[in-house]
Amino acid sequence: MSDSDGVRILSLNTWLVPFASEDRLRRRDEMVEAFRTMDPDVICLQEVWLLPDAVELTDQLSDQLGHRVIGGGGLVLISRYPIDSWQFTPFDASGSYLAESLAEKGVLDVTLMTPVGPLRVFNSHLVFERGSTSSAHDAQLRQLIELVGQADETPTVLCADLNMASL
Repeated sequence: MSDSDGVRILSLNTWLVPFASEDRLRRRDEMVEAFRTMDPDVICLQEVWLLPDAVELTDQLSDQLGHRVIGGGGLVLISRYPIDSWQFTPFDASGSYLAESLAEKGVLDVTLMTPVGPLRVFNSHLVFERGSTSSAHDAQLRQLIELVGQADETPTVLCADLNMASL
């Protein structure tokens, strides 16, 4: 890869929700095929709730993208480039709905070693902004902004399902 090639990053909320998505396994397999065709350098996924789904996705892509982080809160990062460091930070606030509070959503902070130098990738998924969850959503958004704002001089990318109509 030359400097002009850049880094191709794909971000997707997979909606691999157990018990709510009847065609979860079929869709997971179709995602793998689509990812192979798109051939990104980095994939940031949200809502990969079950460890077997995360392992299956990352294992099937390991020939193209051999590095992975299966973080908390349904977040997964798969990369062509080696992972220098990573950390998952759960949000302090959670949604009022049971599923949202059990999800332990947060921020996955990964530093990759690309051919042109380090790249910091944040992957996150906020509670959906609606009615009683709006205060939790606002708190999560503030915490995300604070975490990304603390990033050093390393080039940084944010991939996220912000669950917002607009900024």
